Amino acid sequence: MKNLKDLNILELEIYAKVIANSRDKTISRENESIMLHEFFKRYKDIHKSYIELIKAGDHAIAIEALKRALFIQWIGSFEPNYLTGIELAFDSDDSEIKSVGIELEDMQFIYDHLDNLISTESLDDELCEMLSYYSNWEFVFEYANFSEYKHLHNFTFNVVDKNKAWHESIKKRNLNHRGQMGQYFLSLN
Repeated sequence: MKNLKDLNILELEIYAKVIANSRDKTISRENESIMLHEFFKRYKDIHKSYIELIKAGDHAIAIEALKRALFIQWIGSFEPNYLTGIELAFDSDDSEIKSVGIELEDMQFIYDHLDNLISTESLDDELCEMLSYYSNWEFVFEYANFSEYKHLHNFTFNVVDKNKAWHESIKKRNLNHRGQMGQYFLSLN
């Protein structure tokens, strides 16, 4: 099983390659597609590794893994996959992409885990801030089965202060060595 440090390194390696790939104007469409599929497979494995840590890790590791897995799902739901290296399998009709993208069952596991944490009022401040930030992007939590997660659904649509700039409080936290999630929040103005 990979640990958080290993997953951070993997994410940053992939992210650097994704950025380089997106800037390379000489790459053929075929090679670009091959590289993207490799990125998708690697992020699917990373996401699954975070789920393993949630299931097997101690509480602190499980919460950190949850934050990173949730970020992957969130950013993958609206940013173009050629900028993130992340593909959500259920978003595509392409059977090849479905085989390498993040699976709906895995996304549902993350939402179910979050739903349970919210129901027991067990969100730490940072996770609450991050989930609040993600909730400002309303369409992200509108896929067909999302409303089944009653506590999470209520939190994202009714509890969150949509007028607050959540990224300001998130940026005050230690975001180094936290995969693409850390890079994203550090890059916000």
